[in-house]
Amino acid sequence: MSISASPSKETAWRLSYKNGVVQQFYKLSLQVPPEGVGQFSQWLVDGSPGLDLHLCCPVNAVRTRNAGGYSIDAGGKSHDVDAVVMAPEPGVAADLLSDIIPSDSAAKLRNCRYSEYAHVQLCYKKNPWPNFPASVALPATDLRKWGACVLLSHRHPNSVPAGGEAVGVYFYTPPFADMDDEEIKHEALMAVTEVFGAEP
Repeated sequence: MSISASPSKETAWRLSYKNGVVQQFYKLSLQVPPEGVGQFSQWLVDGSPGLDLHLCCPVNAVRTRNAGGYSIDAGGKSHDVDAVVMAPEPGVAADLLSDIIPSDSAAKLRNCRYSEYAHVQLCYKKNPWPNFPASVALPATDLRKWGACVLLSHRHPNSVPAGGEAVGVYFYTPPFADMDDEEIKHEALMAVTEVFGAEP
């Protein structure tokens, strides 16, 4: 003899809600190092014996060398290097690389458009969702006015007081361009409730 039991209405609702959230949003887990993203730089420094590190030293020029590699003018000195990793704003990169890259590439860098975005952070002394299975939620099916919701206790635990929670809600253009501050804050609250559920 077999015995089967149907879930209670509350359990069925919770399962239905959970499945709905999975279908409506991409959920994933991301983490940064314990001390934040800046710790990557420290790890690179710690793992580079003999490193000649220069801080607060703007680069004035980058040139190719006949023997290979590059010469970097910075801080009133010239430095010969094998390779260059460049990550400034596009216009700055275009100026520094104007004698190295094709002119049409430099023009594309100078014509890069900046995208506006807004970030709303909601903070809770007591974490309303301590067991939520993901750290980031992105709209999957229907587009929303917001672009991402991030649980910081999952992504960067040391940035949130013990037992608390902070949710970052990000807005991008469009439709952010047509929203005022009050609309952005309202949409952030709605997004958090929709993705993670209402506060207990």
